[in-house]
Amino acid sequence: MKNIVTIVFTIISLSAFQNLFAQAADNSNQTTAPSKYEVHAGYGLLSDMQIIAAFSDVYTDFASTLSGEPVSSDYPSVGPFILGSTFFLSKRIAVGPEINLMGLKINSYYSGGEIRRDRFFIANLSCRMDYYYVNKAQLQLYSGVALGGAYIFDQTADSSSHDDSGPFIAYQLNFFGIRYGKSWAFYAEMGFGRNGLMNLGISKRF
Repeated sequence: MKNIVTIVFTIISLSAFQNLFAQAADNSNQTTAPSKYEVHAGYGLLSDMQIIAAFSDVYTDFASTLSGEPVSSDYPSVGPFILGSTFFLSKRIAVGPEINLMGLKINSYYSGGEIRRDRFFIANLSCRMDYYYVNKAQLQLYSGVALGGAYIFDQTADSSSHDDSGPFIAYQLNFFGIRYGKSWAFYAEMGFGRNGLMNLGISKRF
């Protein structure tokens, strides 16, 4: 239930940001100064793995009545923390590497009173590309995509359990992004993938 409430809250927040972005676009009409490099750091809300876990929790509650699987589960997590850099190929197109780090716990509660706790650390390295369809001095609007690799480290304390460490794919689809500010700026992105439904942060251009 906590995960579902978080999803609803995020959707409401996205609607509020959409109105803010539209107002900011109407108020900005200056051209941007040439910039070649940018670095950014942010924090994401509801990554793809957290969303999958939230919906699988609903399935687990239903299946437990039939199969004796865990009565319920929860998925506390930390992150994703995001750090990246960007090189502008032109005024419209930018590319660069991005690192994403997050921790995920899976607590499974069985009907007999047993509790199983699994802990994972997930590191992602992707190459992202963004297209800026508005690129003013104070305001930039963009969309983008990122694709790369990831590795999950199984940190479960019980050494007798199966080790689920291994590589897999990392991705992010940014449907809409806004950067508000000149050299130093605030940014927000809405999309789906490893960075979350929404991620917020700061950036610096050079």
